[in-house]
Amino acid sequence: MPIVRSFSQRLLAALTILGAFFAVVLASGSAHADRVSWKKTTIKESNSSWYIEVDFYMSRPPDVAHVPMQFKFQPDVYYERSLVDGGGDKPQERKVPLDNKAPLIESVDVGFLDPGSGKTQARTRFSFKITRDRDFFAGEYRVTITDKSSGRKVGGEQRLILEGDNEVIDRRSMVFDTKKADEQAKAKREAKAKAADEEAADEAKNDPSKDDYWAGGPTEPEKPDQPLPPPAHMQDHPGACGCRTVGAPASGYGAAWLALSLGAIVALRRRRSV
Repeated sequence: MPIVRSFSQRLLAALTILGAFFAVVLASGSAHADRVSWKKTTIKESNSSWYIEVDFYMSRPPDVAHVPMQFKFQPDVYYERSLVDGGGDKPQERKVPLDNKAPLIESVDVGFLDPGSGKTQARTRFSFKITRDRDFFAGEYRVTITDKSSGRKVGGEQRLILEGDNEVIDRRSMVFDTKKADEQAKAKREAKAKAADEEAADEAKNDPSKDDYWAGGPTEPEKPDQPLPPPAHMQDHPGACGCRTVGAPASGYGAAWLALSLGAIVALRRRRSV
């Protein structure tokens, strides 16, 4: 019995020491693991964007001054604003769970360089903006951060709330006012008929075969190059206007007087020659 008791005591003591050793190792590893501290996990929207601020605590200083990090935002809840029947003009808000929504990825370079010493440090503060232009919206997300150079997760998963006003959705029933629709149709018909009447009136004014064309006299002015008609007392004797064209033969009394004059001149010359 004494031998068995001594062996049991020694085994128990050994297991106790081994457990304490693993506890110290785990605690030490946890203390030196890469972690992230979020300044705010509920962020208000400003100018269609949200400002992210995080502190990185690395187990050791990185080998490079800037470490490429990937922020993966997995949408879980959408903050819906909608107009419903009986709700008036004020949007109703509700949280809509999202399933199998594609994650939103933001890749950034996080700087660990200390400008004073010119060396990389194990901790740094980093901030950047996410915007609606990149498909972000007011709602709830699960965020994970990955060191792209090593593929390791940095810190644990963080739940993030983005506050803001999403676009309003109109879910009210459509009610058709038949009386108003009839009035609008009637007004359209009357306007169309009025336009047709005006067009017909314009065509009648420009058509000489229509009475409207002559109602106010001819629509086209007389051409200035057309000759004016002779006076009324001379219209019965065409050509007797009392004038003649130079070089044209005379007519009427003028022609007779010219013949007598020529005869007298011929007779006078004959007498002189005798």
